[in-house]
Amino acid sequence: METMKCGLTSEMILVRFDPGERLLEGLRELIRTEGIRMGLVVSGIGTLSDCRLHQAIAGYPPNLMTRHQEYLELKGSYEIASIQGIIADGEPHLHITVCEGHRTVAGHLEDGCVVMGVAEVAILRGEWAPLRRAIRGPEKIKQLTAAE
Repeated sequence: METMKCGLTSEMILVRFDPGERLLEGLRELIRTEGIRMGLVVSGIGTLSDCRLHQAIAGYPPNLMTRHQEYLELKGSYEIASIQGIIADGEPHLHITVCEGHRTVAGHLEDGCVVMGVAEVAILRGEWAPLRRAIRGPEKIKQLTAAE
């Protein structure tokens, strides 16, 4: 375990996406144009007509050495129940939970998610200790760590 203490200087950025806009691509553009190096995506709600995500599958009992990624491409009418994650070194790592009727799916947000009605995302931009993601351990998982 690694602990990274962060200061409290921050700014809240709220962004609304309109029908037809791409969610992750738009967030990346916002992060770039606003110069966000570190931040927290603390809330995300709305609807999607196309949803792309991936899940890390490690089996049972879990074996990270043999894990694989399962990509899901969903088309229809999906309610966004949650978007959250961390922006480190200007790169977002976001998870999304969506539902259609009684079916709920969650995973890593991928390019290609298209807003159906509206999507709203809240980003807490931070001026904290620098963070980055680095490949670590024998499992070769990209993990959050303090930037040096």
